[in-house]
Amino acid sequence: MGTGVNFTVDQDEELAHLIEHHPFENEADLEALFLIASRFDDGHQLTAILFEGCWHCSKPRLFEFGGDACFLSQEVSLFGTSSHTLELGAELRKARLADDPAAVSARIVTETMRLISGFSDEGFRLGLQQRVAEQLLRTAPLSPDTLDD
Repeated sequence: MGTGVNFTVDQDEELAHLIEHHPFENEADLEALFLIASRFDDGHQLTAILFEGCWHCSKPRLFEFGGDACFLSQEVSLFGTSSHTLELGAELRKARLADDPAAVSARIVTETMRLISGFSDEGFRLGLQQRVAEQLLRTAPLSPDTLDD
């Protein structure tokens, strides 16, 4: 009866690059640990790491609390913080109040490209970028009521 262990890493270029170039000193790098753990499958079949964190200070102070999150898999990696959302909202509001649709659209494009860049496969990213652009052009104007559908 087999053990369920599958160490087929001898032709894995990404793992070889990590082993050759990573310093493996001091603190653990979550992405490096995920790559190693997913390649040396001990039967648990690790497919993704998801976590949420929070930070706070010892005294209640404005803007001293927040959170972060990470979704890490072989296919897509996303990282975010609550402060990022606050900054994004402030930037979009400022540009809207200035009646600057070019600045609003540029910021939305930057945010969209940040999401797309989280996909590890370059060919998939390029196709995804094209599809998102096409869908935006085909989509009827939205109202806040239609976003939850």
